[in-house]
Amino acid sequence: MNRTPLGLLVVLVFATACSSESDDAPVVTVSDSAGIRMVDNAVPGGVAPVYGVLGEPDLQIGVVDGDPALSFTNVVDVRTLPDGDILVVEGRAQELRVFDSGGRHVRSIGGQGQGPGEFGRLGKLVGLSGDTILAWDDRAQRMTWLRAGGEVVSDMLLAPDRDHRVTEVRHMGDGRYLAALMDLSASRDAEGRYVAPEPLRFLDAEGNVLDSLRHGGGRDMLLFSETSANGMMMVLIAPPPFGRGTSYAVGRQHLFTGWSGEYRIVAWSRTGQPSMIISASDLMRPVDPAGADAFRQRRLDDCENEQCERAARAMFDDAVLPETEPAFSALMVDALEHLWVAEYELEADSVSGWHVFSPGGKLLGRVAIPSRLAIHEIGADYVLGAQRNSLDVPFVKRFPLSRLE
Repeated sequence: MNRTPLGLLVVLVFATACSSESDDAPVVTVSDSAGIRMVDNAVPGGVAPVYGVLGEPDLQIGVVDGDPALSFTNVVDVRTLPDGDILVVEGRAQELRVFDSGGRHVRSIGGQGQGPGEFGRLGKLVGLSGDTILAWDDRAQRMTWLRAGGEVVSDMLLAPDRDHRVTEVRHMGDGRYLAALMDLSASRDAEGRYVAPEPLRFLDAEGNVLDSLRHGGGRDMLLFSETSANGMMMVLIAPPPFGRGTSYAVGRQHLFTGWSGEYRIVAWSRTGQPSMIISASDLMRPVDPAGADAFRQRRLDDCENEQCERAARAMFDDAVLPETEPAFSALMVDALEHLWVAEYELEADSVSGWHVFSPGGKLLGRVAIPSRLAIHEIGADYVLGAQRNSLDVPFVKRFPLSRLE
C-alpha cells in the first residue's frame, strides 16, 4: 500500500454487492491516512445482507447417555487436525479427545491432575503445529506440547508478574506466542465503572516477553461484597450485564483486536503495527430494558440458595445499564482470512449470527447460526463447533457453509 502524507486523505466510496436481507447493501468508505487503511461500513437500518448459509450437519459426535468417550459436558475447543481427525477439548474431564473423520473415538489424552500431560483447567488450545498439539492449563498457568498420539513432548509455566494472570495463549506460527492477560487490579473509569485492563503480550519460544500490543480497552467488572458461610466478608468480581470487553483473533496475516464499547476493530501487522481500522457503528443495538429484566429473573430462578440470589441481585441492582449493547462478543479469522464478528447476546450461548468482513475490511454480510451453537473453527466451506440440546448436553457438529458471493 502506498503511504500518503499526513493530512492528505484519499477516500473511495462504493457499495458491496451481496445477496441481501434488505434492499440496501452496505456502503463502504475506504480512506488511507498515514499508511493506515480506514474502512467505514455504513449499514442502512442496521441490517446486513446474507453472506452465507449453514446446511444440515454432516458430522455429529456425542451422546446423551452412553459411552463416556462420546459424552461431553463442557466443550472448550474443537479443531481439525492435519490428518482430518477431530480434536475435542473436554473441560470437565480435562481431556483432549481425538475422533476420526467419521466421528469414531480414537483416543483420549490427559485427565485431571498436576503431573505431566495432566490438567487442572483446560482452556482453548494454544494452537496446532504439525502433529503437535499445544494445550493451555489455565489453573496451572502452564502450556503443554503433546503429540496427537498422546506423547508429552514438553511443558512451560507462564508467570508474567504478580499483577497479571494469563487467560489465553495463541501460537503465532513463527516461534512466538500471543498471551492475553487479565490485570488483577481494577480502577474506575470516567463513567464510574470498574475496568480491568487486558494487555496482550508477544512471547518468545521460552515464554519471555518480547513486546506488548498497545490496543487499549479493558473489561468491565462489577465489585460487590458477600458474607461467606463462616462469616468472612468477601469481595466478588464479576462481569456486569452488558459489560464491555476486549476480543482478539490471530490470522496468518493480521492480528485483530476490538473493544466492544464501540464497533471498531483494529488489524495489526504481525510485528505489532496498526495497519487497518474497521468500523460499522450502524450494527450497534440499543439495550432492551425488558429483555434485561427477563434475563435477571431467569438468573434468580436458577438460584438454589440465598447466597446465589444475593449475588445475582447485587449483580443486576448495582449495575448501570448502558444505552447500547456491546458491539460484539468474539472475533475469529476463517481459512480465507475473513474476519468473523459475533453478535452480542446477554446469554453467551444465544448468539444468533456473525458478521463477516473481507481481508480488506469490507462488510460482506451476516451468517445466521442455529440456536446454542458455539463456533470454534471456520473453514472455507464448513463451520465446526459445539451445540447444546434441550437437555443442555453439548454435541460436536460440523455444518456445511455455502458462501453467497
